[in-house]
Amino acid sequence: MSCLREVQTISKSPDILPMPSLTRLTTGGVLNPLKNTINTSHNELLHQDPLQPPLEPRYIARALAGEVGAAFMNIRISDILGQYIGESEANLHDIFETARANAPVVLFLDEIDAVGLKRSAATSSYMRALTNQLLMELDGIGADNEGVFILAATNTPWDVDTALRRPGRFDRCVAVLPPDGPARQAVLYHHLKSRPVEGIDVSGLPEHYHST
Repeated sequence: MSCLREVQTISKSPDILPMPSLTRLTTGGVLNPLKNTINTSHNELLHQDPLQPPLEPRYIARALAGEVGAAFMNIRISDILGQYIGESEANLHDIFETARANAPVVLFLDEIDAVGLKRSAATSSYMRALTNQLLMELDGIGADNEGVFILAATNTPWDVDTALRRPGRFDRCVAVLPPDGPARQAVLYHHLKSRPVEGIDVSGLPEHYHST
C-alpha cells in the first residue's frame, strides 16, 4: 500500500464552509484549536447519532485542512487492515510516518471504532494489538507528531477504547448533527449556483424536503 498517494493539497475556498451551523461547530470546536496548534500535535473525535441520516465527516476534515493550509490524508479502514498477523499494525505505522513526513497535515481516520475498538470487547488478540499500535502512534513513541492534526470519525463512540479518549489523544469529542434550515438552504444554493434557475423560487424547498 502506498500512503503517499493519499496525501492531498486542499485549497481554501469561500464555499468550503458555507453552512452557519457547521461553521460554528468547526470554528469553535475544531478550527480555532487547529490554527493555534498547527505546529504541534492535536486530535479530535467526530461522532454522529447512528440513527440520523448519514453525513460525511470526511468533508469537514477536508474543509479544515483547506482552512489552515495543511495537507490532507483520508484513511479508510481498508487502508489499514491486512491479511496477515502484524500487517495491519505495520500499515498503521506507515500511515503515521507518511503524515509526519508531510506535516503540517490533517490525518482523517474514518470508522475509528474498527481500529480502536475497546480492548475489553475485542474477541481476538489481533484487534487488541491494533488498538495498542494506534495508542503508540498517537503518543508519538519513537517519533515526533509535530504538525500532525488527527481527526477521527465514528457512529458509535461508546465502542472506542477508553484509553483513546484520555488527554493528549482524542480528548475532544464533537457531535456532527444533521444540517439545520439555513444549512440545507446553503447546500441547495451551492449546487444551483451554476444552473438556470432565474425566476424560480427555491427558498421553501429546504424546509419542504425536511418535513417530508
